[in-house]
Amino acid sequence: IVLTSDFILYYYQNNLKQIYKEIEKTTFFENIWDISNSMYQMSLVRYKNRRDQMGLANDPLLEASRLECAYFATALSLMSPTKNQLKQDAESKDETLFDEKEAEKYYFELPDFLKDDVEKEVNLIRSAKRGVVKSPLFLYDRDYQYFLVPQEYNRSAKLKNYYLTLRWF
Repeated sequence: IVLTSDFILYYYQNNLKQIYKEIEKTTFFENIWDISNSMYQMSLVRYKNRRDQMGLANDPLLEASRLECAYFATALSLMSPTKNQLKQDAESKDETLFDEKEAEKYYFELPDFLKDDVEKEVNLIRSAKRGVVKSPLFLYDRDYQYFLVPQEYNRSAKLKNYYLTLRWF
């Protein structure tokens, strides 16, 4: 048996790639969720304080606060598992899907003032359609093919959501 340096380097790179994907799926995913959730909570408080102070008037700072909330709400919505990303039963051994415990942990409920815009934006991101479409959230033209998920991130629901969120950021 002959082991060349090319083979050893290839083997080493593949192992590193697998280890990195596992770290992304566990540690990085949770860190991004925690940071996004903290930022969302702060922006929501800022929005509600401004809304209580000014009312629903035509106020640029109020709209800026709403957009900030929407930005982080979109990230949290992208990270939350969809119905087809959940294990069907508790005894399922499918590691590519979210289990019941993770589904509860990463559950995110959109507030009414963001629901329509964020849901439309998330649907466009998940579909990754080719061509320029006007963003329902930020009202500028965007090519959503930018969110096309590479094959190595499509193998796991968590990795797919993680990838979409990083692209969103």
